[in-house]
Amino acid sequence: MSSSYYNALEASLNEAVEFAKGDPKKGTVRELKFKPLPKFSKAEVKEIRTNTHLSAAAFANVLGVSVKTVEAWETGTSNPTGSSQRFLQVLKEKPEFAKEFILS
Repeated sequence: MSSSYYNALEASLNEAVEFAKGDPKKGTVRELKFKPLPKFSKAEVKEIRTNTHLSAAAFANVLGVSVKTVEAWETGTSNPTGSSQRFLQVLKEKPEFAKEFILS
């Protein structure tokens, strides 16, 4: 490692230590705000799937859930939670994104 890289790394680490000790000028703090997790009705789940032009089996594969799970969402027996809610949100906004997970 050249001395210039070492010196830059050492300076960065020293700034990190000073920031950790409470010097706000030595770092940047960003407060991130996220969209809330949406709740989806059975009709909305089916509409999202329909807009991706996928069968329930293919849609389940893209989401990483079972076909029975997709069927339960679409009949209102259960509701998507957690990461499934977020992924459905993405697919609602960009249905074409589902194609990224299909190999053929």
